[in-house]
Amino acid sequence: MTGTTELIPISCTLETVRQARKRCGQCQALKGAKQIKAAEAAGFQKTESLHSLRVEGSDKAGMGAKLTRALAEAGINLRGLSAAALGKRYVTHLALDTAQDAAKAAAVLKKLS
Repeated sequence: MTGTTELIPISCTLETVRQARKRCGQCQALKGAKQIKAAEAAGFQKTESLHSLRVEGSDKAGMGAKLTRALAEAGINLRGLSAAALGKRYVTHLALDTAQDAAKAAAVLKKLS
């Protein structure tokens, strides 16, 4: 269909990293001086201020670009992004600096659907 844009339902969930760890059994904190030293050497820093946004929807070509473009155009900075396609769906986890940034990102992305 030339000249049309398909609207794809997107759901967003705001959560803290601590909440995400409880939900996701694979998320593990660093343990021991050796792991902490290796993370610091790689440039990682400990933070208590990281906010997470989980975004899910139908997997379509270009969705990652569409999501990140909308966030960039809204002036939202990402601290991190992780995404995966699961069958015909995708899930993306965004890391943001503040709860306000996370709420703004959720509002921006909901407008895409």
